[in-house]
This record gives sequence, C-alpha cells and structure tokens, in this order.
Amino acid sequence: MEKPPMPDGRKIDIALSRQKATDPARRKGVVLLNPGGPGQSGIHEPRWITDSKAAGIGVDHDLIGFDPRGVDYSANVACPSLPGDDAEPLASLPDKEKARFVFERDAKVNQRCVAAHPEFVRNLTTENVARDMDRIREALSEEKIGFYGVFWGTALGAAYRTAFDSRVDRMLLDSVMAPIFDVGAMDDATNTARR
Repeated sequence: MEKPPMPDGRKIDIALSRQKATDPARRKGVVLLNPGGPGQSGIHEPRWITDSKAAGIGVDHDLIGFDPRGVDYSANVACPSLPGDDAEPLASLPDKEKARFVFERDAKVNQRCVAAHPEFVRNLTTENVARDMDRIREALSEEKIGFYGVFWGTALGAAYRTAFDSRVDRMLLDSVMAPIFDVGAMDDATNTARR
C-alpha cells in the first residue's frame, strides 16, 4: 500500500490484517473494522469479529483490520519515558482517586510525547485516519468499502462518509459518540454510567 503522506512529505506505514470471506463464491467486498479509542489497535479486529455474534459479516466480506496512524504497528512513535510512567495506583485508593491518579499519570506521559513529536501528533486527526482508510480502499483495489466502527470508530466512519460518501458500500456505527470530541466529557459520561 502506498504510504499516506504527512504535510512535510514523509510517509506513514499503515498496518493491515485481512481475513478473507469464508464463502468466496458469495464475496461482496470488504469491511474495514475499527474498535474505537481513539488510539486502539484494530489489527486483530477480524479475528475478534469472527468470534462474536457478528461473525456472519465475514461470510461474504473480507474483514480488514488496521492500526490507525500513530497506533501500535502504524508509525507508532517512541515517546521519552521516565521512572513512574507505568506506576499503578494503590489498590487501597477509592475509585475516584485511582481514576485521578491514572489521568494525571497519562496526561504527563502524553504531554512529554507531544513535545517530542509535535508535527506527527498534529497529524493524528480523525479526518486524516479517514483519508488513510481511502488509501486502504485503493490498495485493496475496491471501488467501495463497508465499515463497522464502535465508539470513536463511529466518528471515524462519519468522517469517512462525509469525505468519501460515494465510496461507501455499507456502514454500521455502534455506540455512537457525541459529535464534539472531548475526552473529559467522555470520561465523565462513562463514570456517570457506571454509578
């Protein structure tokens, strides 16, 4: 697959996995899969889908998993690490304090990573990942693609459909997230739902 470019002209490798339709005679195309996140690997999604109640989708479609840019096998960057980056909260802390500890720990790590790779991080947008999906479509020589996305994957699917509507075959958006991407608001909603 031709690597999608960044504004400075460098190319990004996008890692893919493919599980071919189990009934090739009925094959209708491909379905790209995204498990959500952002920042979650999707490379193993085809295997997980075939072990789920949605397994029927793989009968007549090839299932395509991919790591979005900046995630695991797709141009993941090495961020500077310091002692304590992998520290876990004390088991005796109340849930709210554990959550605060993890949030503050991860925020420090993320700030350090952004400072080390600012240009790369600026290109980790939903719209750019949608463009990468269209490069995947091209690399697979498909006129149209199907898509199944969960949570942040629903925003990715909406971004793809907005930019490339005529190239969408079928699309299922599961657990649709709010149109405004705000990690704090999402965390608050998750914490409220758990109560």
